[in-house]
Amino acid sequence: MSSPLIWSGNDAKLLKKNLDFSDVKIITNSFTAANNQSAATDVTNLVFANASYRAATVNLSIYIDATTDLHANYTLQCIQKASTWEMSQDYTGDVTGIVFTITTAGQIQYTSTNVSGYSSSVFKFSATATDF
Repeated sequence: MSSPLIWSGNDAKLLKKNLDFSDVKIITNSFTAANNQSAATDVTNLVFANASYRAATVNLSIYIDATTDLHANYTLQCIQKASTWEMSQDYTGDVTGIVFTITTAGQIQYTSTNVSGYSSSVFKFSATATDF
């Protein structure tokens, strides 16, 4: 079995995308997004199980390769209240046309506008989720 960690001096590199502690989960991943996505679509691997987590903070960077490249960094603050999730979002950078929502099951979803000269887009994210 290989080690999930590489040590180099004072630095450590994790070889896993998710870490679970007794009351905190840390997720890192990336997702290839679509252009002109009018229906809310799941961001793969960005979900917080209702039975396990009550709050989460997501830091998400977006790069859109288009006629004019777009870059933005989003912060999503999520809280589960009874049988629903609430989320606020803030960003720094370009107006990307990306809007995030969260389902009652804790799944982050997105929609996107039609970007001129679109070639590709990627979301890279890290999230910390906590239970109570």
